[in-house]
Amino acid sequence: MLTSARKLKDGARIDELLSKADEFLSMQKAAITVEKQLKDYKKKREGEEDHTRDKDDFDGTPQSLKSSLPQPGGAPAQEEDAETKSKSG
Repeated sequence: MLTSARKLKDGARIDELLSKADEFLSMQKAAITVEKQLKDYKKKREGEEDHTRDKDDFDGTPQSLKSSLPQPGGAPAQEEDAETKSKSG
């Protein structure tokens, strides 16, 4: 038979192993949660990108930025000419 000291030592070792197993399971659950969040984030980003592509051709390139700016000789320049004429006339 085992002595009581040996039983205590074995019990302590079992508790230590169970604690490590619980820690491992917690870490595994956290990793699964992070993987799910990453997957959901990627799906959300894909949906946003598809929506943006459907909305217009703007893609953030210099050409797209240039096309979205007012062109020289457009409405703002005409408004300035009208103000200049009214002040000088």
